[in-house]
Amino acid sequence: MICYEGAFLMFIAQTSIGFIEIPNHISLNVYAVGCEHRCPGCCNNKLQDFDYPHRFWLDDDQFKVVLSNATLVDSVCWLGGDASFQLERLIQLSTIVREYFPAKINCLYTGNLFEHLSDPLKDVLDVVVDGKRIKQKAEAPRL
Repeated sequence: MICYEGAFLMFIAQTSIGFIEIPNHISLNVYAVGCEHRCPGCCNNKLQDFDYPHRFWLDDDQFKVVLSNATLVDSVCWLGGDASFQLERLIQLSTIVREYFPAKINCLYTGNLFEHLSDPLKDVLDVVVDGKRIKQKAEAPRL
């Protein structure tokens, strides 16, 4: 865990606004760095590196300001990498969502199985998309 001037920070690569990660919702997508799963066909394999060179810190105040100003956003989606590899910080930021923005859905995409997630994490999440990514080979359409 990284601590800077008394505040715990999460390393992230980027944020974006998404429309497909949580169906029928507009989400603030937070892309955390670091993942040990190494799923074949990973759609963000550059974010598997915990020392991703373009990472930056997300602190509590930044996170609250972003969520306060994102009036159309009705959910937060943790992507990556895999934010569960920064577990303590993920729980802290998800608690902020729960306490300060209770109407927003809090979603985690993780390569871990739901039953292996900690209870404190499960308590602050509304949606979990779990399990390693399996890239399936598309079949050619029949003409």
